[in-house]
This record gives sequence, C-alpha cells and structure tokens, in this order.
Amino acid sequence: MLSLPSVFDILSKVDTYPAEDLVDRLNFGASVYLLAFFVLITGSKQHFGTPIQCMAPPESADSWVNYYHDYCYIQDKLMIRDMNVRKSIDFETYFRTAGDATPIGQFYPADTRSRSHQGQEDEWTPRVMYYQWVPYVLFLQAIFFLLPKLFWKVIGAHWCNGVDMETAITEASKIRSLIGNDREVALVSVSKFIKDVLETKRKRPYFGSSIASVCYVVTKWLIVTNAVGQLYMLSYFVGRGDYFWGYTGATKVLIRMSSHIIS
Repeated sequence: MLSLPSVFDILSKVDTYPAEDLVDRLNFGASVYLLAFFVLITGSKQHFGTPIQCMAPPESADSWVNYYHDYCYIQDKLMIRDMNVRKSIDFETYFRTAGDATPIGQFYPADTRSRSHQGQEDEWTPRVMYYQWVPYVLFLQAIFFLLPKLFWKVIGAHWCNGVDMETAITEASKIRSLIGNDREVALVSVSKFIKDVLETKRKRPYFGSSIASVCYVVTKWLIVTNAVGQLYMLSYFVGRGDYFWGYTGATKVLIRMSSHIIS
C-alpha cells in the first residue's frame, strides 16, 4: 500500500555530504524527495489514470463521455465551498457571459461579481485554474531547490579549485575517534593540507584565499532567495496573493470542523 513517507525516513536517506549542514540537507535532499514523490503521485494519475471525472448527459455515447472528461480537465474548475450549487452555477453563467480571460494561477476579483452576490468571497472561490498544472509546478519547485547545490558543485568547484572541503572535514572528523600517535599523525596531515591550500589561494589576484568563503556565502544566499521566491510563487499560484494562505486555509478548516462537531 502506497503511503506518505516519513520525514525522518527521508532525512535518513538524504546523502550526508560533510560540507553540508542541516539546512542544506533539508533544501537539497528532503524537499526534493518530497516534491518528487508528489510529482509521481499527481503526474501518474493525470497521465496514466483518470485525472478528473465529470458529469455527462445520460444519453451521451462513450466516445463523447471521454471527450467531456478531457474538456473538463483542461477547463477552469469551480470550487464549491458552501455546497450551494445553484449559486455557483449562477456565477459560472455570469463569468461565461463576461468572457473574462483570467491567467493561470489567478482568481476573479471581487469587483467583477454581480451586485447581489458581493461580499461572499470568504465562503467560496469562483474558479480554480491550477489543477492540471500541479505536477509541473512541483517538478519546477524541485529543480529550483537543486539550483543552489548545482551552483556549489559546478561553479564553486571551478572557482574553488583545490579546496576539497569534503575531504578535509571528513578527515578532521575522524581525528575525534583517534588516540595517541595516530591522532597526532592525522592532525598534522590535515593541518598541512589546509596550510597548502591557503598558501596556494593567496597567489590569486582576486579574493585570494577567501574565494571559497565567497562561493559558500553565495550558495547560502541562493538558498534564501529560492525559499522566498517559492513562497511568493505559491502565494500567487494558489493563494490569491496572500502570503499567509496556508495558515488562513488551515484556520478556516479547523473552524468549520469545530462548528460541525458542536452542531
């Protein structure tokens, strides 16, 4: 049976590079694994299963029913939150008459609604236009999470040529478990390696021996930029521009669940 993976299982399977800390592993490993998992779930259903089921006239032939499903899949969807189907159909008729072309990821603003239905934006959302794009957006998010690591591995390795920090950190970590003469030999070896690298990098005309630090700081800023950019993208794509759409949606769900339990 297919189930959601545990966060701890994902973290244990992430490649633990010595030069990466917990934040790096969450960005380069856990986030990518989770996004890839949901890409497989949503993408396989859309391309190999039945992405959506729509109501068709009972007299329709089977070939027309398949066409209805395909047409319904690529069209905008109505999200009925208050289960008032008549109200939603009225708005659907109004918007089709208006012929407004709304871009992907946006919703119709409140001022385009009819006067008799204004002030109800908290109860339901007129259109949902991101349904068929979910696996592609998740895949794009996974690529963005890998870009900082790609920069560190490709650009950083080129400009920081000769600074094998992973080897230095690995060998330095082994010193903690050594004792006696073995510990002294390993300590001298690591110290000599670091000294040789620093002396070599001082001969560079730009940045000198600090080029590795510059590459590392740039990688960290790329991680921050990616996180902020993805929050902005999600708020635009599914949150109608609300940066707290996740908290707002969860709060509404909890309030409605509590009201149903009380009633």
